[in-house]
Amino acid sequence: MLELIINDEAVINDRGWRLLNSGLDHMRYDKNPLLLHQHDTDQIVGHCTGLRIEGTRLIGAFEFDSDPDSQAVREKATNGSLRGVSPGLYIRDMEFAPEGDTVTDWELLEVSLVTLPSNPSAVKLYNQQGTALSDEEATQHIVQLKSNYTMPDPNPNPKHLTPQTLALLGLGDSATLTDIHQAITQLTAERDKLQKELTDLHHEAGEALIQSAIDAGKIDASRRESFAKLYATDPELCSNILDAIPAPQSLASLLTSKAQPGRYDDDWDALDRKGLLAQLRADDPELFAQKFRQRFENSRYLTSKF
Repeated sequence: MLELIINDEAVINDRGWRLLNSGLDHMRYDKNPLLLHQHDTDQIVGHCTGLRIEGTRLIGAFEFDSDPDSQAVREKATNGSLRGVSPGLYIRDMEFAPEGDTVTDWELLEVSLVTLPSNPSAVKLYNQQGTALSDEEATQHIVQLKSNYTMPDPNPNPKHLTPQTLALLGLGDSATLTDIHQAITQLTAERDKLQKELTDLHHEAGEALIQSAIDAGKIDASRRESFAKLYATDPELCSNILDAIPAPQSLASLLTSKAQPGRYDDDWDALDRKGLLAQLRADDPELFAQKFRQRFENSRYLTSKF
């Protein structure tokens, strides 16, 4: 078995075009995978046992017939004196460009070992019925394909944009491609600026939230980075967690909290009757002094110290 490179889609042949491997149809060839010598159907020297694509290359594996002529060709191919490989094909469709044309849809009909693979006639063209074309017929076939091809406009008319689209760009119907490009560039820059501002605001809000929790004594400053990472991934969860952490109470608030709500709402005399004055003085000295002044504001006891 001998492996041969049938096509390299990265190479433009002497005819000025290249074959795109993705456009290959080898269904008919698989049914009769001939290996010819010099594209001569009377010189069948073997057959293909498999095709594969590696990178830009189409590679075929071939076995030679056992007759003397086929073995002579095999020997020349093996020792390198006959290594030119040429596909025989039918071109269905092409794309045309100044830098080189591309066959995008083609059918492989046969593969040949040839003496001069770089010669324009090394690539053999056939019609759809499988009949070999002369050079003139092959040229006419390419010309016909080209006449049916619509070249893409390298400078599309900006008026292909709808008036509504132009209006969104802040442009009128007379806008040029340069105007459109500048408008899009400006919008892109503004978008990037706003995105950065939004990111900065998001970061600042997170920093403020975490600092507030630290100031309130809810978390230690050493946990700032951990909560910053949480806020970056899930701001709502971070905020909910910090809100749920109770702030530590000061000693004064703890003392004040001992008093039940409304316990000392009564006036001095009522509290005295309930025996709560001593407890009021211990729990809330300021309130005790206030009620004392209210009770004895006209009394000589007002100057007393307690």
